[in-house]
Amino acid sequence: MENNMNTELNPRDFGATGDGVTDDTAAIQAAIDAAGERGGGAVWLSPGIYAVVTFRLRSYVGLLANPTWSYRELGATVLRLNDPTVPCMIDFTGSLGARAVGHSGDGGKLGEGVRGIYHDG
Repeated sequence: MENNMNTELNPRDFGATGDGVTDDTAAIQAAIDAAGERGGGAVWLSPGIYAVVTFRLRSYVGLLANPTWSYRELGATVLRLNDPTVPCMIDFTGSLGARAVGHSGDGGKLGEGVRGIYHDG
């Protein structure tokens, strides 16, 4: 498969709302999978609060977001965990050349054993 790093997808085009209430996991995963099927690319999370459970990055896919100093700042991109039973938000297992850049994680009070990123092997 040809690596197409020029692909840029927005999870909002796949149904994400970024409202902090709606579970945006499936939409984010669909954008990641679409980029992966094209050989890689960027998934751009525009500013907002994305309620999520675990999603898995694919090889050569970058999860990019609007960086700020704090998730409380206006214009931030926040991944907010909405299930205390999951072990992580972002799973990099088996993902070669994948990156996550610019987002803030907010686990709130949903489980002190939860980690933001998981990689196994």
